[in-house]
Amino acid sequence: MFYRRKIILALLQSFGNELGRTELQKYLFLFSQMQEKPSFEFVPYKFGCYSFQSLADKSAMTKSNLLADDEKWVKKEQTDYLSQLDEIDKLTMQNIKSKFINIRGNELIKYVYLNYPYYAINSEIATDLLTTSELEKVIKPSALKCRQRQRRRQRKKKNILNPCARRVLESYTLLRLCLRLSLFGMKVN
Repeated sequence: MFYRRKIILALLQSFGNELGRTELQKYLFLFSQMQEKPSFEFVPYKFGCYSFQSLADKSAMTKSNLLADDEKWVKKEQTDYLSQLDEIDKLTMQNIKSKFINIRGNELIKYVYLNYPYYAINSEIATDLLTTSELEKVIKPSALKCRQRQRRRQRKKKNILNPCARRVLESYTLLRLCLRLSLFGMKVN
């Protein structure tokens, strides 16, 4: 088994064998940020930092019957994966657990956005979670106004578009946002 899959299973074990999709991504991101050589790569995505590697690992672990075939991340077996991590990663995992055990949901997302603002640049929910002053720290002010106008328009249009048209519009909107951000000197990957 890949070592990084043991990290995911140890993370789930540390947090009661079950985490929501977004929570797992955030905890995994925070864990990776504390590693000398991160086990996972993350990109700025719809809800902040996102690892496509973890999604591939989830698929493989579901097929291997280590995880439940569920929208959430649910560890099915009782193997102690925490003990299989190297000593530094065990300490890092314990640090993540003790520091963030009571921080979940929007509070966890907000923590990541404020401490790692680069990963919030493509967020669809930053304007809903952060105050204007917090958003200005995360997104340049001119891009912020553009994004707020965009969100208002999207909310209006979502109510009248069918799903196919909505996906086309979202792709077009994301492309426009990327172009605008690049005009303001922000690097878009």
